[in-house]
Amino acid sequence: MALAFATAVGVVETGRFLVYGEESETHRPRKDENRLCDSREPGAVPDCDYCGAAFDDETTYLGHLASEHDGELSAIDRRRVDERGGDGDGGVSPTVLVGALAVAGIVVVLGAILAFGGSGPDRTTDGNVTAEGNTVVDIDGEAPDGLETEPLPDRGREDVISVVAEESSRGRDHVSPSQLDYDPSDPPTSGPHDGGGVQGAGFYTAEDLPSSPQVLFGDVVHSLEHGAVVVYYDPEAVTPEARESLQAFADRHTDPFASVVVLPHPGEPTAAYELTAWKHRLYLEGYDARVVRAFVAEYLGRGPERPRR
Repeated sequence: MALAFATAVGVVETGRFLVYGEESETHRPRKDENRLCDSREPGAVPDCDYCGAAFDDETTYLGHLASEHDGELSAIDRRRVDERGGDGDGGVSPTVLVGALAVAGIVVVLGAILAFGGSGPDRTTDGNVTAEGNTVVDIDGEAPDGLETEPLPDRGREDVISVVAEESSRGRDHVSPSQLDYDPSDPPTSGPHDGGGVQGAGFYTAEDLPSSPQVLFGDVVHSLEHGAVVVYYDPEAVTPEARESLQAFADRHTDPFASVVVLPHPGEPTAAYELTAWKHRLYLEGYDARVVRAFVAEYLGRGPERPRR
């Protein structure tokens, strides 16, 4: 049994692709050329990815999505709105109740693990435990051959998606890479980014990437905003089988608004694999293509800028 994560990849000759203008490493379009991306006031950190409005709590925010953005919601936000209390008075829908019971079961399992195996690790060292020590995902049997090239289901399997961490938005401002200050050991899942370039689909090694993590993150966050799934791997832990599988995922998903990007971790890895999408993250130690596929199915092509699925 292996706990897996990762994002698909495909080899490309040039790592950076421009949203507008000539495709080259040297040409970077002016901000007003980048018509695919909306502009926001500097420093704005919106809670709503559609209009920038800010809210104090999740209930109010979901009510805002339902009333103001019903016709433009991504698949993920549509599910969040549909699963809230049906009468708007704080009741819990059956779907949410089932999800809560499932999570409660996971917590009980974790409690037993912690009780007999020590405290939850800040950094996973072995096994199929997420880096935050918050769950174990085990799938019996072996992943079938060719899974990476099969059409994706509309949603990922619940036993995987239920343990993915959802993070707060850090905004969507377009800035120069010189203005970024991301921690290389904690790759961002949202936030300010370069509005001109994106990180193209592919499986990359350190030699393929810019030496500056901020230049890399400037493009990677833009790709996440477009709907990419970005997988970071620990170069000292990735297996040949995982490389081959991730390569196949990336070769299969190359749409600029629904791509799989696989990168060597630019800092101190928290786990062997770190799967990210816009505002979502999952750490994994063991590789299993079924877990990767579940994450890709749930989040690929569903970034806030131009949802594809």
